[in-house]
Amino acid sequence: MADPVTDTEITEAAKEVVDAARKKVTAEAAQRKKGGGFGSNLGPGLSEQLTDADRAAIEEGLSWIVERFETYHTPHPKEFDLLIEKMDIVAAAFGKSDKGFAETDLGMITVAQEYVSEWDGALATNFSENFLSKMPIVMENQGLLARLLHNEMLKTKAMYETRRKNAVDIANDAVKAIEAINESKGIGLKVALAVIISVGTFMTLGTGTFAMVGAAAVSGATIGGPFIPEDKEKVPLGADTVEEVLDNLREALKKLDEKVDEQENTLIEAMERTDLMVYPEVYGQDKNEKATHMLPIKPRLMGASQSEIESGLVQFK
Repeated sequence: MADPVTDTEITEAAKEVVDAARKKVTAEAAQRKKGGGFGSNLGPGLSEQLTDADRAAIEEGLSWIVERFETYHTPHPKEFDLLIEKMDIVAAAFGKSDKGFAETDLGMITVAQEYVSEWDGALATNFSENFLSKMPIVMENQGLLARLLHNEMLKTKAMYETRRKNAVDIANDAVKAIEAINESKGIGLKVALAVIISVGTFMTLGTGTFAMVGAAAVSGATIGGPFIPEDKEKVPLGADTVEEVLDNLREALKKLDEKVDEQENTLIEAMERTDLMVYPEVYGQDKNEKATHMLPIKPRLMGASQSEIESGLVQFK
């Protein structure tokens, strides 16, 4: 996999657009001086001999480009690395990591069940039936949720990496379009240049966002499939003048933003649906009286007095 596009590479690509446009406009001004009647409107009122005011007008007309491209510096894909790592650690603890390793401490639950089976009394029964017996499904759901968050953050990171690459591709193709402007404008020849925008697509399904074991699904958007980078749109950049190329550049960046927004909204909706399912399972009003698919009920053994332990936890003789 290629290294992610850096902030510097984005800015430098934008500066190359500015340089190419500046060079072309200056050349057009020289052409006008020769009486060719062909020039750019980027710096309106340019005299045949470029003055400082003329050059300032050109720079002002190009000043938006670098700043516009620098909006793609954030969010940086690396910002998701810590969350991805932490979610993988949690998923691994429940045996749900894609890497295939698990935290062996959870195996002590089985050991605890074996020990408690040797005890009698109300506290022993409560601890076994209401806590330990619920742990397998709780562990499964906790692991599935962690893996879901881990995988979706991986996809989100990939989306922002592709967003950066698209921005640089747009800049590079804009330079080509500017350099290829045909100076025989009168014949109406357009440069056949276009940029392919592809930020990728999160596959959406009509089922529950989080397939919680033992619970009914919540209908709505979900991100249940892979990130599809083949979702592409062709946006023209080639034109007869610098102004038209830059207008096409603006439109290409707008299209890129729209595609990213669409996928961000898909992700947000899916996460909101997941929250709608998980929140009551964790923070429900009766969570201390009833086990949920995400949490076992608090065992009576916790907080029991010495006398309650002595009467409610009796080892078989």
